[in-house]
Amino acid sequence: MLRTLVLFDIDGTLLTSAAAGRSAIQRAFAEEFAALDFFEAVRFDGKTDPQIVRELYHEAGVPERATATQISVLLDRYLDHLDAEL
Repeated sequence: MLRTLVLFDIDGTLLTSAAAGRSAIQRAFAEEFAALDFFEAVRFDGKTDPQIVRELYHEAGVPERATATQISVLLDRYLDHLDAEL
């Protein structure tokens, strides 16, 4: 029987990705925004990816984009970039 182990290491004590997640989400947002200065206003730690995206849209000044559909679309792009970053 094949078993899968999934680790959640929120504080980076077990695993590190050298900020691949942050870089990938920035690349996904860069497809919609020319400037990404709003990223500095959002902390990523301890949050789910959808929550981070929602907060980023709010900080970017476009809270109307923080719909479930748009968040899903952005997270799909994020995963594509994350694969490349890792």
